[in-house]
Amino acid sequence: MSDTSAVKALVFDVFGTVVDWRTSLIADFTKWSETRGIKADWTALVDGWRAVYAASMDEVRKHPERGYVILDKLHRQSLEKLVAQFSISGLTEADLHYLTMDGTGSIHGRTAFPA
Repeated sequence: MSDTSAVKALVFDVFGTVVDWRTSLIADFTKWSETRGIKADWTALVDGWRAVYAASMDEVRKHPERGYVILDKLHRQSLEKLVAQFSISGLTEADLHYLTMDGTGSIHGRTAFPA
């Protein structure tokens, strides 16, 4: 058996198993857009957003000379491309911020921790 006396913590990535990102965003974006009169296929957008996640990370990995890029910025860039791809119109800068930052804060199973 291995010596585990130096182990201080075990960390697990439970995003997607304990945290229901997909369903949470679809529900939140649907409710949010209804109050704003914005029509969109939020299921397709959220699924598309997840589908491009690895590619956006790969761009950072392939170009270390560009420096560190925070995940929020990558999410926003991906969102903007998908909004155009799905022809979602009428979104303001504040709307894009909400979809990238605020809407993702209402994820089921996620506990907010103070910064």
